[in-house]
Amino acid sequence: MPDSPIYEDRLLAFLDVLGFSDRLLSSGNDQKLAQKILDLFVSFKTLSAKFQSDDFAVTLFSDTLCISSREPPNFVSFSCGLSLIVTSLLGLNYTVRGAVSRGSLYHQRDIIFGPCLVRAHNLESTMAIFPRIIIDPKLEVDIDREGLLFEPIYDDHDALRCVNYLSPVLLRLPFV
Repeated sequence: MPDSPIYEDRLLAFLDVLGFSDRLLSSGNDQKLAQKILDLFVSFKTLSAKFQSDDFAVTLFSDTLCISSREPPNFVSFSCGLSLIVTSLLGLNYTVRGAVSRGSLYHQRDIIFGPCLVRAHNLESTMAIFPRIIIDPKLEVDIDREGLLFEPIYDDHDALRCVNYLSPVLLRLPFV
């Protein structure tokens, strides 16, 4: 039996890059597209290396991007980080659908597993439905709005709370 627990309490964003599977299939006969996909992976590997730490992890596999934080920062900081990543993908003509959840998770380097991952994946695949990042209905998000220039969460038409990932970009707020 290990001395320390395997799982940690982590905040997780599970993001599905939409349309990526179709591009992967097309890339088998298109070397230029294959190179663009490789460049995308290399860019995200470089970007994520800047954020990797014991408290923060990023894993990219196929059309899925997982971003988690141990000692979760305030939700505003976490959504600003998501904003940077999602708008970078938008700039490359990729949209995302995702979910944010919190719970038991192992996430270090390229290894990720746990109940929180399963929950976030299920929320993304069954409730997010179209390009947006929903917040787990069971997740309590406490936001100190004093001094905020933007609203980090919005309620969508179906009453699901979503990460407002465009607001920090539109206001040109610094991410780091």
